[in-house]
Amino acid sequence: MHQEGPSTLTHQEGPPTLTHQEGPSTLTHQEGPSTLTHQQGPSTLTHQQGSPTLTHQEGSPTLTHQQGPPTLMHQEGPSTLTHQEGLPTLTHQEGPSTLTHQEGPSTLTHQQGPPTLTHQEGSPTLTHQQGPPTLTHQQGPPTLTHQGIINTDTPGGTINTDTPAGIINTDTPVGIINTDTPVGTINTDTPVGIINTDTPAGTINTDTPVGIINTDTPVGTINTDTPAGIINTDTPAGTINTDTPAGIINTDTPAGTINTDTPAGTINTDTPVGTINTDTPAGTTNTHTPAGIINTDTPAGTTNTHTPAGIINTDTPAGTTNTHTPVGTINTDTPAGTTNTDTPVGIINTDTPAGTINTDTPAGTINTDTPVGTINTDTPAGTTNTHTPAGIINTDTPAGTINTDAPGGTTNTDTPAGTINTDTPAGTINTDTPPGTINTDTPPGTTNTDTPGGITNTDTPPGTINTDTPAGTTNTDTPAGTINTDTPAGTINTDTPAGTITIDTPAGTTNTDTPAGTTNTDTPAGTINTDTPPGTINTDTPAGTINTDTPPGTINTDTPPGTTNTDTPGGITNTDTPPVTITKLSIVRLARIRGGS
Repeated sequence: MHQEGPSTLTHQEGPPTLTHQEGPSTLTHQEGPSTLTHQQGPSTLTHQQGSPTLTHQEGSPTLTHQQGPPTLMHQEGPSTLTHQEGLPTLTHQEGPSTLTHQEGPSTLTHQQGPPTLTHQEGSPTLTHQQGPPTLTHQQGPPTLTHQGIINTDTPGGTINTDTPAGIINTDTPVGIINTDTPVGTINTDTPVGIINTDTPAGTINTDTPVGIINTDTPVGTINTDTPAGIINTDTPAGTINTDTPAGIINTDTPAGTINTDTPAGTINTDTPVGTINTDTPAGTTNTHTPAGIINTDTPAGTTNTHTPAGIINTDTPAGTTNTHTPVGTINTDTPAGTTNTDTPVGIINTDTPAGTINTDTPAGTINTDTPVGTINTDTPAGTTNTHTPAGIINTDTPAGTINTDAPGGTTNTDTPAGTINTDTPAGTINTDTPPGTINTDTPPGTTNTDTPGGITNTDTPPGTINTDTPAGTTNTDTPAGTINTDTPAGTINTDTPAGTITIDTPAGTTNTDTPAGTTNTDTPAGTINTDTPPGTINTDTPAGTINTDTPPGTINTDTPPGTTNTDTPGGITNTDTPPVTITKLSIVRLARIRGGS
């Protein structure tokens, strides 16, 4: 909402400076998590001293709202970048601005605004009264974020996933990929070749080195990200995530948790609110557990000594004590009197003998598991496997395949012998797995984290692109409610054929992705993007180019190989840009990234 249009960047002379009276701006709190309270205009970060702490009165920090999405409101409009002379500088009277707190972590409280994470006990719920969060200003947002603006933003070779319909890379509005972050945040972004969806206001994001896909984190978190080769979807507000070394897939954890993650080579799907996860040694897979559990390699109050390298142990439900097992043993994990209850729904449980990977079943099911040396053969072809929740018919796959099954109520016909869970043949619905699980839907060497509960994932019928990607690609699919969840806003989807990176489109769009070797950052919500929205003429670009496409109504003749096309808003004809040189070094780096090194 605006009183007088979007906030404008006003200048006296020269670049805008962010001035402070004392030290860095601090996030001050009285009790509980610091709350970002707002009166009018965009939210302002007020601070007293010290770094921000997330304090809570009860349970995990909640994002509470009265109406609508949380609005960043200001008393006197959004902060304006004023300039005196020269390039824009971040000036301070005393020291860099710091996020200081009196007690506890800060919480984002809202009078009116976006969905709030409210908690009574247990895991956080996302409740909404009305609408998504809005950035309200008395005098509007900076004019950088309006339709019709072209922003070339990122450094050479980077991928910039731009913005909502009609805008070309407004960088910072809510829910955008590569928001580069709104006013008040410190974002050092990332070097060439990185896909960085950065972070909203109030966060400090030091991003990541080349080759990383980093979806960073929402307001209030500190994310030190990770070294090259890591896919890190980080964590929501209020968490501290020190991430993990190269080669790890870490889907981190929701608000209020502390996750020290795991060494290289592990797969860690971490844990929900309130848990502390100390993870496991290299080579293990730790799928941890539901809210309230400590190192859900065991439930709250238990002591978990984990397991030595080479074992995959997803442990047991709350109330049991699991000292796990040494290499070569069978993990009995479950509490007395049960038949391999192993773990709650959505957890990966390596119930089976040493060397096997078995994604087993929720409590109360019978698991026939697999013989030693197989990878989740979950039983030979033609059998019924209860590795999955009640009500599922899972014919699974013969030895040599990897199958991570599916949540209750789904029908998963999985795959024929020798395949890696191609999920389902044409015309079937495969919901794959609930949130926090790892689903290796794709051919060997690929990592597919699929989608949270309630999503319909058509994955792909034979012969189509978006087979959840061929070997060597990473597909992080999408949030609930989308079809080909490949893409609601804010997600990174590398779907397409091997070697391509496509950051697809926000919720509600249909994306036919791109041919191998190209990078397609697609288009704003509501469009059908065949590498361009309906009604446009887009000759797109040959392999090796970066094309950020365009909104409906534009004619984009794009560019020759090796060029970067930042495209344009509706109604504009863009002849784009001349070729750029692709060096041998660039090719070597790309090859390394694709190779995972």
